[in-house]
Amino acid sequence: MKQGTPLLIDEISLAADSVLERLNPLLESSRSLYLTDAGTNAEAVSSAPGFQVVATMNPGGDYGKKELSKALRNRFTEFWCAGDLTGEDLSKIIQKRLRASSTDVTSVAAAIVEFVAYFSETFAQYFRRGISIRDIVALVDVFNACLARAIKPSSALFHAFHTVLFDCLVMMQPRMSFDKQQIVRDCVNQLAKILERKELMTSTEKPPEFDNITVNPEARHLSVSDFKIPYGTGPTIMPSKFSFDAPTCRLNLFRLARALSIEKPILLEGAPGCGKSSTIAALASATGNKLVRLNLSDQTDVNDLFGSDIPVVLDDGGISFQWQDGPVLQAIKEGSWILLDEMNLASQSVLEGLNSCFDHRKQLYIAELNRTFDIDTRKCRFFACQNPRSQGGNRRALPKSFVNRFVSIYTEELTESDERLILEKAFPEIETDRIAQMVDINQKIRSSMDAGWQMKGAPFEFNLRDLIRWAEIVMKTSDVCLGFSLLYINRMRSVEDKAKMAEIFRSVFDSDVTDPIVSIAVSDKKFIIGPTSLDRASSVLDTELKLLPCQMSLLLKLALCVDMNWLALLVGPFNAGKRSVNLAALTGNKLHHMRLTSETDALELLGTYEQVTDFVDLERIRSEAIRIVDGFICDSSLSDLRSAEDMLDLRTSVACAVELLTDSDRKEKLQELVDELSNTCMRFEWFNSKFLDAYTNGEWIIIEDVNCCR
Repeated sequence: MKQGTPLLIDEISLAADSVLERLNPLLESSRSLYLTDAGTNAEAVSSAPGFQVVATMNPGGDYGKKELSKALRNRFTEFWCAGDLTGEDLSKIIQKRLRASSTDVTSVAAAIVEFVAYFSETFAQYFRRGISIRDIVALVDVFNACLARAIKPSSALFHAFHTVLFDCLVMMQPRMSFDKQQIVRDCVNQLAKILERKELMTSTEKPPEFDNITVNPEARHLSVSDFKIPYGTGPTIMPSKFSFDAPTCRLNLFRLARALSIEKPILLEGAPGCGKSSTIAALASATGNKLVRLNLSDQTDVNDLFGSDIPVVLDDGGISFQWQDGPVLQAIKEGSWILLDEMNLASQSVLEGLNSCFDHRKQLYIAELNRTFDIDTRKCRFFACQNPRSQGGNRRALPKSFVNRFVSIYTEELTESDERLILEKAFPEIETDRIAQMVDINQKIRSSMDAGWQMKGAPFEFNLRDLIRWAEIVMKTSDVCLGFSLLYINRMRSVEDKAKMAEIFRSVFDSDVTDPIVSIAVSDKKFIIGPTSLDRASSVLDTELKLLPCQMSLLLKLALCVDMNWLALLVGPFNAGKRSVNLAALTGNKLHHMRLTSETDALELLGTYEQVTDFVDLERIRSEAIRIVDGFICDSSLSDLRSAEDMLDLRTSVACAVELLTDSDRKEKLQELVDELSNTCMRFEWFNSKFLDAYTNGEWIIIEDVNCCR
């Protein structure tokens, strides 16, 4: 307004009603604002010549978007931007972005346009989201990146279409079920025919398979087939618990490396336990890049990511506020990799706040600092992970305008051979035949669920995480039955489901599942139950709870979870004795209780700043003052000191006693007490929640009604 330059307000429909009402005067002919919060005096700001407001928004039909009110819309001159680009328009855009080389840019552009038209006409009925301009621009960028790596143009086009389209078909909001592999085969064959017609590929050439993937650490980068990922500044450590040899893991790694060839954030979607986050973490470790991982939820605020002003106490005792960088801003400054987990649980305000980091600007503006931070995409890379919306748990579809800022990769579920290879590498001490049997059981359970086994309390997920825990139990106890009982049978909620689980175990191992006879031994330093032992604190806590024979098996399973450092979820009807299993008392550990409700928020789980007063010990000061003045002032003044009820009365009485004293030493000591009473002030102090106290002190906590929390 003051400089007389145009103002672009992006996503105006997402602004709060109070913000839109505040903008109303800008849309009048006067173009003026009256600022009442600019200081002690109100200020009227009139726009200089040349000021103009231009606003943009996505239509309300997209996820997370909404329409403007009629009253506000008729203040604008409104235009609908259809985005119906012709083939000639697309060809010009593609040719403009193609890197100048020996490649015939006209033929390449024509091939891309023809295939996009084919895909849109043939498969439009399957998907709610089509190929956008951003997708085409990303496709050309991948093509250019492949040419820079000396990949021939025909293979580069296949790489580009796999990266932008084929690898994420499942994520394109399907209208109906479809055979992904068949669609990909049809698309690859059609693309090959188009490239032959454009003389970019000979009839004897076959489309690349991308199945012979190699992973080789080199001097300056990690080589994944044709793509190279530069090393970061940290140590390069090949993760021992992650297998790059498993075919699906290697394919996911290859897709990640290919997506990293362009400067766009990467979104991974897949079923729980398929290795989305672990693949990124393993790649960061293998390339020496620090990884900052953040779990998002609907209670995550933009300030939690970027930073905020926090209260601090100055050296002079005064209160002020100081900017504290959030984890995302700190990672941007350091040039670290950033993993945003559970992206489709984040609120719309968080998604919009991240937009400037993901689009062409590659910047982050912090209004509180009035500073813009540039993102060095050669070092700082953004990754996002999410489970499919069908998994539930308040997950929602991301807006189309947000998703097409990413290179999307659908992470395939691990096969049986993948799981065997991973377990064999992570647990070489376990026999390969035993590992094969464990994987076979897991697969049979999943097949039974797919065939219609309706478990009570479903849905359940049985994946690699369960197999890894089972292998850890086998390593510790050498008992396959105990691990299966703990991780599989004990999860079932009905006798019939438990029996079916036991039958599946019997069909593979040719033996019955039997729980061990539980024996307990207690010493001053150890609590031993069955095959496991826990350290015992020297001070045993008093409890009225009794050690019941019917709870022995559950006590053993809980002790195993504690010994293996696993989280335990106790599920059962009301008054079933979930809280009364007194393992904490037997081991001398302090147990905190915390109950969750639908109104519980993140502050109750973590803590908060509260305003407190630095109260002094009034009784101590009163006793000290009486000791100093006793016998040196009159009885009435001494009586006032004894009867003072609050800090103000006591300070007044002590100050009067100072005036009555003639002894300089006593007078000086008494004045120090007056100063101490006068220095009491308000300040902000951080208070931990019960959860954070237990976490930082290494104590136990039971969180009740966890399923009631949002």
